[in-house]
Amino acid sequence: MKDCYMCGAHDRELRPYGVNRQWVCFACAFSTPEAEAAAKAAFDGQMATVVAGMKPGQVVVLGVGDEGPKALYPAQLKDALGGLDDNSSPYN
Repeated sequence: MKDCYMCGAHDRELRPYGVNRQWVCFACAFSTPEAEAAAKAAFDGQMATVVAGMKPGQVVVLGVGDEGPKALYPAQLKDALGGLDDNSSPYN
């Protein structure tokens, strides 16, 4: 289990959005102007990488896994988002 680089918490969701992509919790990622700038830059970098590698028909999904945004085909959304029930997804 990873610990937040800034506060040491290990019971929170962490993302690689710290300075130099250290793992941080949401509270720490936005705790100072510098931390917020680093988090936004890390996220923007990940998003640019995902978008650049997208194939026709894929969509960008946020909050899947602990690495950040991913490009998936609509048919993959149900599994990626933890098994939505059949009535909650427009992709059934």
